[in-house]
Amino acid sequence: MGSVNLSTYDGLLHLTVASGGFYTRENRGSWRVMRPVFADYGHPVVPIRIVGQTPGLKGGDTQRLSLDVLPSTWCHLGSVAAEHVLPAQGRWARQRLAIRIGYGSRLWMASEPLIPHAGARLKRRMTVQCETDSLLAVEEWITGGRIGCGERFGDLRVDSRMTVIDEEARLLMHDRVHIGPMSTLAMSSVPVEAYWSLVLVGWRAPHIKEVLADHGALAMESAKTLVIRSLGTFSEVRATKEAVTKILEPLFFAEKPVLPVSPV
Repeated sequence: MGSVNLSTYDGLLHLTVASGGFYTRENRGSWRVMRPVFADYGHPVVPIRIVGQTPGLKGGDTQRLSLDVLPSTWCHLGSVAAEHVLPAQGRWARQRLAIRIGYGSRLWMASEPLIPHAGARLKRRMTVQCETDSLLAVEEWITGGRIGCGERFGDLRVDSRMTVIDEEARLLMHDRVHIGPMSTLAMSSVPVEAYWSLVLVGWRAPHIKEVLADHGALAMESAKTLVIRSLGTFSEVRATKEAVTKILEPLFFAEKPVLPVSPV
């Protein structure tokens, strides 16, 4: 039987966020944008929710996000549903995220699970430029598809890389998550169904070590960044995510966040 030709798409969403709201500069079939009701942190946080307009990414698809957060703007960016990655004849799906955070701005990027199914392949590249006195928090949540049917991280491939630079293009951090048949996550001796991480740049939170110890999460700290990781069953990872973000999100958007550290 001959091979099946699968259609692909190249989607682009370009948003600019200011203290009064946001506007869409360009949207070519990538995500739908919504503004939900959001918690009041005592400062005008701009909430944005995006949701994919296809059943899922598949091999050959490219999905791009360009986000400009203007100076002195606080933004919470998230999604309203999990995003699926589907297999397609061994080809790679691609996500490209380019983000700029202006002077004195704050951006928290939350997410619902990214769900690559058996045979799926995804390359994800994120570049963030942080200007002086800006704060950044980025969550990444990945879980295998059809866990109840026995699918695990060894059945798929994900190559996710995140680079954070300052306004003069000096490297602040580079992080990579690799999931595949020979990866550490796939070969773990304990059940690993899900992975979650939180990257903080320019800020330190109080009592975070106690919170992490209670939930078995791991932390890697440098002078300018803190990376928190959790892996295990889906329910374990979700519990860690909920416990950590419940404490950190309100502090992140407080008028005077505790123990701020300038990223530059």
